[in-house]
Amino acid sequence: MRKRVLEIYALLSLTTLSSNEFIENPSTLIFDINGDGQNDIATIYIDKSEEEVTHLNIYLSENRTTLRKVIDIDNLVWGSSTPGQEPYLSYEFNNSFSIISNNMSVGRYKWEEVLRVQYIGKEFYVTNYDYSYYDVLDINSSGDCSINLFSGEGQRNRADVNTTFRKEPLQNWNSDKVIQFCIYGDKK
Repeated sequence: MRKRVLEIYALLSLTTLSSNEFIENPSTLIFDINGDGQNDIATIYIDKSEEEVTHLNIYLSENRTTLRKVIDIDNLVWGSSTPGQEPYLSYEFNNSFSIISNNMSVGRYKWEEVLRVQYIGKEFYVTNYDYSYYDVLDINSSGDCSINLFSGEGQRNRADVNTTFRKEPLQNWNSDKVIQFCIYGDKK
């Protein structure tokens, strides 16, 4: 019964988001994010009324009928309402999920960024970072990068790397330095 109540709540939330003329492409997950046996909700969407601001919200179940918003972050990742540029969420394993942002539609430079998020000790952390890119006109201009933020170890363009990057609370995350490393390595 409780699962059904949460599903109805999520559908009502999505209906409200989708019926708003300024809300574009909501992506929602319903699963036990924090490991307490109760379903929680994570959602990301574009608000076009605010020059296409990307909103991430996470709601945790407090009991059988109550959800509490614990994360409300604007522009954690880049996104647009243009097809091929919408951010979305993907369920992973061990109560984790990924936030995916990308540009696969406009211009010659295509890229995808994936943040893996886990709930650890009552806090949400970015625990893995993946980035890939390519130039549709220059086949030699491409790369990929995957970093385990528990250890700092990973791969950049299929070569093993050891970095100083570590897991960060989701609220504090900023991809800028990691993206620079993934594209340029230690050169910049």
